[in-house]
Amino acid sequence: MEEEIKRIQKLKIKDILSDLKAVDIKNFVSSYARKDASFAIAFKSHFISRIQSEDQEKKYKKILGEIIKPKTVNNPRITQAQKKTINIIFEDFVHQMNDALSGADYKEAYFLTKESLDKIAYLQNRYSIGDISVEKVRVKFLDGMDMILAQDLAPSFRNYAENALIELVRKSYYIPKSYNLISVINSHHGFSKNEKEEIISELNVKAKNIADKSTVLSTLIELSHPHVNLAKELMINFDHSQIFYALKNLQSIGKYDFADFYTSNKKIQFSYQVNLLKAYENLYREKYQSLTESILNLKTAEVQTIDLDDFIDSLPKPYLKKEISNLYGWMESLRFIHQCNLLCKAEKDEKLLEILRIKNEIEWLKAYDSFLVNHGHEEDVLSLYLKYVEEYLSSHIGLKSAEFLNRLNAHLKKLGNQKIIKEVHNLVNTKFSHRKAIKKNAL
Repeated sequence: MEEEIKRIQKLKIKDILSDLKAVDIKNFVSSYARKDASFAIAFKSHFISRIQSEDQEKKYKKILGEIIKPKTVNNPRITQAQKKTINIIFEDFVHQMNDALSGADYKEAYFLTKESLDKIAYLQNRYSIGDISVEKVRVKFLDGMDMILAQDLAPSFRNYAENALIELVRKSYYIPKSYNLISVINSHHGFSKNEKEEIISELNVKAKNIADKSTVLSTLIELSHPHVNLAKELMINFDHSQIFYALKNLQSIGKYDFADFYTSNKKIQFSYQVNLLKAYENLYREKYQSLTESILNLKTAEVQTIDLDDFIDSLPKPYLKKEISNLYGWMESLRFIHQCNLLCKAEKDEKLLEILRIKNEIEWLKAYDSFLVNHGHEEDVLSLYLKYVEEYLSSHIGLKSAEFLNRLNAHLKKLGNQKIIKEVHNLVNTKFSHRKAIKKNAL
């Protein structure tokens, strides 16, 4: 009986289809689609790019309009069932876009992609849909549109396509994200100066209702290039520190021309932490020799503490291992913790020991003892602990010495180096056991 059950296999769709006639399949699909709206939408969406019509653009607008309706009092939200259908459709559209692109059918790819981006903007900014799945397909559609605009399109079609895209980004519900359609169009020189001015004006209005204006500001900066008067207008409307962070953000994604435009053009008169921006550009470009030169020109007193901290933390290990010896003079102006952290990252153990000896504070030794022990400096760490413990206990009595020993005991247990624990223990018991508070709290 068990062997018979094992022989029974699950029916496979391909086996059934192989025995069916096309007319039977068509009748079934037609009948099932009338009963199941989700299936009907999925079916139409899957084959829509193969349907030839006089208005290619309208067919995608219609199909997306069936599943993403205007937000109203009677239709205030997208249900989970609708979300599922929407995700299926967009994933299918991404595949159809890629098929069209691979076949050099740029018109079909454009209409599909443009309508999808329009509806995604509506979903994200009218319905406040923050699903990761929707964001992922948005990025894929943007990549597709970037590829389309990079082609040698017929002038009449390019003009039509760019005008339609400009109309899209000017809609009230289009709010640019860090990677957005405005930037894509701009990268292909799709805006006239007048169009830039109009979009900048509209984005300024949209920005008033957005808590985080950084992404909008980055887009505004992109649009302002290379027009000095537009850049100067941004300098009036935004705090210069905000502009700094937006320029830094653009640098981090490889868009260096915009920071160069603001920092190099004297007519713009942008001077906020310019040397730090130049250092960041060399950092992102991995131009290590130039980075060292820009760091040496960086006067730490002219940089906001939080920005300096972020920059120092971002310096990569390969760079520091190669160049840190050239920075020793500059590092003297840094906070001690930054000096130590940079030396750790560069694995300059001897230099770290040198400045710890000069600092002569046990709390700093506690912060870096593990690093030094793991790098073969057990004897140096032990010597410093013996020195600090003897000095402290010789100059402090009573409750302070007891508290000191309790804290040290807890830290050394965490360090877990038995030799250091034993030697410090012997020192305390040998030289200070006659003191009651110390004897009671001996290691």
